[in-house]
Amino acid sequence: MAASFYEFIDHTADLGLIVRAGSKQELFERAAFSVFDIMIDLSTVEPKSIYRIEVTGEDREELMVNWLNELLFIHDARSVLLKIFDIREMGDRFLKAECRGEEFRHDVHRIRKEIKAATYHNILVSEDRTGWALRIIFDI
Repeated sequence: MAASFYEFIDHTADLGLIVRAGSKQELFERAAFSVFDIMIDLSTVEPKSIYRIEVTGEDREELMVNWLNELLFIHDARSVLLKIFDIREMGDRFLKAECRGEEFRHDVHRIRKEIKAATYHNILVSEDRTGWALRIIFDI
C-alpha cells in the first residue's frame, strides 16, 4: 500500500495523510494517487479510459479539497477507479487534468478502504526549501 511519498498521520475517527512532492503540480498528482492507492490495489486497475477534470478554488487548500472531492465524486457517481493523474494546466486558483482509469469490476477489484471526502479540518498545503507538502484529513 503506502507509496514512499505519503504517510498516515494519527487521527481519532478519520484518515489523515501527509503527502510530499518536489512541485505543487506533483503534490496534487500524488495526493490523488494516494487516495486511490489507499482505497484499492492499483495494480489491478488498467488506465483504459480518460477523464478530463477542471476544478477551481479560492486558495491552494480549497483547490486541493475541490480536486480530491471531484475525483471521489467521479469514483462514487460513475463507479470509476483512477490510477494515473496528469495535471495539464495549473494556476493559483484552477487546474485542468487528465486522469486515467477504468470502471469498477466486481470480479477484479476489491475496495480496501472507502474514502468519503476530503475535509478542510487542519488542511495545509505548504512549500519550503525541500519542496511541497500536504496535510489533509479525510472522512471515511
